[in-house]
Amino acid sequence: MKKLLVLSLISVLLLVGCEKENKQTNTNTPSNPTSNQTDNTAETKITKKGDTYTDEQLIELIKKYREENKLYNPKIFEVTAYNGNIVTIQVDDDMGDHLATSDWYYIDNRDGSGENFFGEHIQLVK
Repeated sequence: MKKLLVLSLISVLLLVGCEKENKQTNTNTPSNPTSNQTDNTAETKITKKGDTYTDEQLIELIKKYREENKLYNPKIFEVTAYNGNIVTIQVDDDMGDHLATSDWYYIDNRDGSGENFFGEHIQLVK
């Protein structure tokens, strides 16, 4: 049991370290081939429908945020919970036999503000 706990802790530390390293480096990967390239396409403005952003709009804003901050963009972005106006979005890759989670975001669907799993404040809409 103690060995399992130690192995779990080491795994979490490795994942956190890899995510921090991804924030500091700017490399092209097959799943994110344009991380070093300038996007010359017209910027798409995402506007609210009514008083709130839709789940799909929040996911697009998170993808844009991750690209702008040179973070790896996994394949799966999924809304997993609601708590009032706070929408929880989980960001994963499918590894075949398990999901590898890169981050969770807790975003207010009224203004696009919130935080990530590490408690860092983010503003998706400027």
